[in-house]
Amino acid sequence: SREIEIETINRIADSILFLYNTPLALDENFIDVIAYRDEYEAFLKKKLHIDASRDYNSVSIKDYKKSILKEQTSPHNKIAVIYANGNIIDGQGDYENIGFEIADEIKKAREEKSIKAVVIRINSGGGSALMSDIIWREVDLTKKVKPVVVSMGNYAASGGYYIACAADFIVAQPSTLTGSIGAFGIIPNVEKFLSNKIGITTDYVKTNQHADVISITHPMNNYQKVVLQKGIESVYMTFVQHVAEGRDMSVEEVDSIAQGRIWTGTDAYKIGLVDTLGGLDLAIRIAAKKANMKNYSVVEKPVLKEFFEQLTESLMETSISNKLNFLKINKVYPYYECWEQINQLNGIQTRLPFILTIK
Repeated sequence: SREIEIETINRIADSILFLYNTPLALDENFIDVIAYRDEYEAFLKKKLHIDASRDYNSVSIKDYKKSILKEQTSPHNKIAVIYANGNIIDGQGDYENIGFEIADEIKKAREEKSIKAVVIRINSGGGSALMSDIIWREVDLTKKVKPVVVSMGNYAASGGYYIACAADFIVAQPSTLTGSIGAFGIIPNVEKFLSNKIGITTDYVKTNQHADVISITHPMNNYQKVVLQKGIESVYMTFVQHVAEGRDMSVEEVDSIAQGRIWTGTDAYKIGLVDTLGGLDLAIRIAAKKANMKNYSVVEKPVLKEFFEQLTESLMETSISNKLNFLKINKVYPYYECWEQINQLNGIQTRLPFILTIK
């Protein structure tokens, strides 16, 4: 279907250069284009012969499965406050993780005419580099249409700052932990543990030299480590460039305060990573001023479910995480939470590489 020679496929498979190298996939005709979602939508409109200024009809899987009433909107000016709390993960998020739903909420706020400004309340130590970049793109597009102000909570570090750096204005609390501009990847090796502790050994039958590159049952060779390192460095440089553009700094200036360094809100203000110190209320007032509004209402996103709806879902839910909710009232919970974060590691990460507790 892609009209690629078998020899070419084997050559690419043996080199593992596709790992974290999307441009190579384009060069070798494995994909047709590299684009953000808005660029994809523009391409789709062109294919469907729809004017670029018009929307096309689409139905999400959620809407397809169950019809829902559209949210009633008031005609007066509004400021959307979007809460981005938790780890940044690939795919759809939930009440304690940040995923596609936050990108969607930012996009909806950008397109809704009654919303004149957007405030994003970030409380996150980061996570998936890919999802951080997807949300960053939505923030960057939105600020070209209406003011975007970020309000930082306890954390807005690594991927949390990745999301924030594109905003028009950033407000942090003095005690906020932010910065941590960096990236890393982890592929654990449990070969000796399985062999020495459990008596399990593994063998491989593979079609190409590096078909088993991402495996936890044997160590990577030097070549594989080099490829992974290049992918991590590429993500880091993209991160630094985004910060440089968003904060009107040079790449060299950002790099000098990046490399994973963590800053308090007070220090971040001194070095230019944030614009002022304050809370969510100040961020809302700044957003209103930037949108030239004196009278406005605040709408919070995502819309929280009613208490009984949450209760019903939790009673019907059979997942392990809900069965272990009792741990939240126990000192064991921080360790359980850490284990959950480890389970979410997928691909290159822009997150705090440790748990920091201030006493």
